[in-house]
Amino acid sequence: MAKSKDPRHVGYINRVTRITSDGLQWIVKTKSGDRWETRSFVSSTKSVLLRCLRELGRTPDKRGSATLEKLPDTFAAWAAKN
Repeated sequence: MAKSKDPRHVGYINRVTRITSDGLQWIVKTKSGDRWETRSFVSSTKSVLLRCLRELGRTPDKRGSATLEKLPDTFAAWAAKN
């Protein structure tokens, strides 16, 4: 799957979970049929984002783990670079 050119796209976690951003926060989305549904909003830290993924039962695949490793510790730090 090609990397998205959408500036709101942060990364894929697994085949049914992705992270996007609206510029104010990370947004966890899950695929349901042909639609992506918003599940969580995180404007604070990567640890909170990871907790949300665990609570949703969304385990990262290898690519998703790499995506999460590259994220800085806070949304503010990520937003400053993107």
